[in-house]
Amino acid sequence: MEQLFSAIPTIVGGMKPPHEVEKAVVFSAWRRSAGAAVVARTEPVGFRNGTLIVAVCDRTWQRNLEELSPQLLGKINAAIDEIVVTFIEFNVAPVSNDTADKMAKELDTIDLNPALMAASESIADDHLRSQFIAAASACLARS
Repeated sequence: MEQLFSAIPTIVGGMKPPHEVEKAVVFSAWRRSAGAAVVARTEPVGFRNGTLIVAVCDRTWQRNLEELSPQLLGKINAAIDEIVVTFIEFNVAPVSNDTADKMAKELDTIDLNPALMAASESIADDHLRSQFIAAASACLARS
């Protein structure tokens, strides 16, 4: 797969690929460059005039990814072997059922600390509670 992906710029050569091909390559570069945790909570939704438009699950992820944007731009363009993406626009979009299901499955695999569960009960928002549990569990696992 690595060889196939790196061969795309050579195949296309100096010619400008059709927009749909370029968009598919940029979306693929996003998925390869962003990392599993980011890919699970984002989805590339558009590409026009050098701007990659990415839907994110919430405002917190949006802010964090905006800060990481320069590094992500570098990784994406390095994967494509050409400067194609000049800006990444992060938009908050409703969490799709697929993303919610992924988060629920992640929670099912976590060995939950009873004190952590008690602390999470005061969080009324289900999505926020699941994010809290996942983050706190990951932090406890690293300790």
